[in-house]
Amino acid sequence: MVLTDVTDAEAKQIVDFATGLVFGPGGAMDRVDRELFLLQP
Repeated sequence: MVLTDVTDAEAKQIVDFATGLVFGPGGAMDRVDRELFLLQP
């Protein structure tokens, strides 16, 4: 998930939502760079 074209407020909301989606079924999420996240189901 690349968040380079969104504002900081939007990026925070997207990351919060994605965190729930990923960790709910037992997945993982890694921060690769400041605005780049790796989501693992």
